[in-house]
Amino acid sequence: MYNETTEYRINILEEYLRNNHFRMTKQRMDVCKTIFALKEYVTINEIFNKLKQKKINSSKSTLYRITSLLCDAHILYRIILDDGIVRYKQISKNKYYDLICKHCGKTIQLNSLSINKEYMTNQYGYKLEEPLDIFGLCPNCQ
Repeated sequence: MYNETTEYRINILEEYLRNNHFRMTKQRMDVCKTIFALKEYVTINEIFNKLKQKKINSSKSTLYRITSLLCDAHILYRIILDDGIVRYKQISKNKYYDLICKHCGKTIQLNSLSINKEYMTNQYGYKLEEPLDIFGLCPNCQ
């Protein structure tokens, strides 16, 4: 997985871009640093508004392209809840699981959940990937 530092994530992205014949532009760098400063699941609109606050110009279509690159580079991952809105979160080197309300998006990080991935693979043939999200309905949305 990845080290938690922004510099390390930038290095991973730069290597991915080089290997796929892209360049690290100033706009990509500014957007990535902004995304990496955000810790929770975020939407394109939230990223867009944060960039506006920082007076960094970027279109939403550019943000979609950059988040897609970050997902392809395994730096971010995307989820879609019942509201149909795509959210992004950074992949962490620490193994943890998120319990996510599929209606409102409320998230609780579970550090002590033990899942035997080898058993899951042997028993069901599934290869589990990190991060692992568990979806349900929180008490307020039930």
